[in-house]
Amino acid sequence: MSGIKFDATKLLKGLSEMELKAEKATQVYAEAAASKMINDAKKNANWIDRTGNSRQTMDYEVTRKGQITEIKLRGNTPHFKYLELAHEKKHAILWPTVQRWSGQVLKGWAKVIK
Repeated sequence: MSGIKFDATKLLKGLSEMELKAEKATQVYAEAAASKMINDAKKNANWIDRTGNSRQTMDYEVTRKGQITEIKLRGNTPHFKYLELAHEKKHAILWPTVQRWSGQVLKGWAKVIK
């Protein structure tokens, strides 16, 4: 019998290295995007600051679960949930910021991993 042998060692190593680079690039990009998003939220929050704590303590978290990288914007004062949810959400800033930026973030990420 005759046959052809394929050695995929180099191919598999190359694919593994590409995957690692894509993971790192995704993490760096997500951190940069999250920082821009939270700065935008702080700038555009439409409430009147009494102490400044709500605006100053807004932050983000970037997490990775398997192949999924997630950006979360957070408000870290006890009354932040009222700013987001009360008065028919008229003072909400975190979710509207995520909605406004999501398309731009996804397009940018697609360029990064190309």
